[in-house]
Amino acid sequence: MRSFAVSFTDTQFARICGATVGAAARFTAHLNAAMNYYDINTAARVAMFLAQISWESARLTRTEENLSYTAKRLTQVWPSRFPTLAAAQPYAMNPRALANKVYGGRLGNTLPNSGWLYRGRGLKMLTGYANYRAAEVGLGMKFTGSEGFAGRVAMPEGAVWTAAWFWCMNKLNEVADANDFRRSTLIINGGLTGYEDGNRWGLDDRVELWEYAQAQLVEMDYA
Repeated sequence: MRSFAVSFTDTQFARICGATVGAAARFTAHLNAAMNYYDINTAARVAMFLAQISWESARLTRTEENLSYTAKRLTQVWPSRFPTLAAAQPYAMNPRALANKVYGGRLGNTLPNSGWLYRGRGLKMLTGYANYRAAEVGLGMKFTGSEGFAGRVAMPEGAVWTAAWFWCMNKLNEVADANDFRRSTLIINGGLTGYEDGNRWGLDDRVELWEYAQAQLVEMDYA
């Protein structure tokens, strides 16, 4: 398993992630630095990491969770919380109310509005006060206490470093070394399905990105 210094260009990151060069360019410097720092520096680790963050960020185009859903879609995404259209209606196309409903009282969110304040952000979609606080301590970057601080997770530096920090803290390099993509998805997503813009994306979509990333690295002679 050959390790290498990560020094990809905007175009190379775009190619591996299946993203546009413009989308990748916002993150290139931070990705190179963070991936080297956390030893995401073999073809297996790079392919799995970049595939996962590409999925989470809609191919590097989004660093904040989309919480605008129709009532019908809420009953599909969170059927246990919204078993009927009537139950879902107050939260339809109402991101703040929805975030406080689905994230309030868990993930360390104990104060009013914490669900909204600590909604999913970054290339990993870090979610919840407990995770924001742990990343804050681990990285020495301020992410809690106000919308301004929490919003840093959505900025390029915070988006990249929180994703790489989470990867390291959850020993995902070892998971990548074992070629266990399913396990990496369970750790990152908490399950094997997810949602983006009202469309259900599951494990198969992540695997497709992973296989694509691996193929690009082979063509670029990093395998």
